[in-house]
Amino acid sequence: MSVFMPCPVSTFPMKEVDAARRWLRESLGTIQQEDLGDGMLEVRLRGKVDGAAYDDAIGDLDSFFAAHETVRLLIDLRDFDGWQGLDALRDHFYLVRGHAKRVKRAAIVGDAGWQEMAVQVGKRAFGLEAKYFAAADMAKAKDWLAG
Repeated sequence: MSVFMPCPVSTFPMKEVDAARRWLRESLGTIQQEDLGDGMLEVRLRGKVDGAAYDDAIGDLDSFFAAHETVRLLIDLRDFDGWQGLDALRDHFYLVRGHAKRVKRAAIVGDAGWQEMAVQVGKRAFGLEAKYFAAADMAKAKDWLAG
């Protein structure tokens, strides 16, 4: 039946429910946003993010930035598996470049070595006050961001 579906389809036995959830995240990458109050925004990148995910997220992100003079960002990369192609990576850089000036502080939480390196590059390229936290340190990241 998968040939009749307008999206990727896969089947998993019930004992592999975790693998099924991971596959779903990877095949349907998303950018989720949550207002944490007091000018703090949590942005979660999940799965393999494509350009459409950036298109979907930009309106809400622009609205949040328009409502706050400065923004503190909590960027959760714990379930992020990368970008689906160079176009999505380009969209990511355009998004960062367009909003970096208004970011007061950014806490990035992840579990991949390249993420920590990317934070260091971003700090220098955009003049951000940013700090990387290991995946297990989400609470510490929130505390640092609020402080």
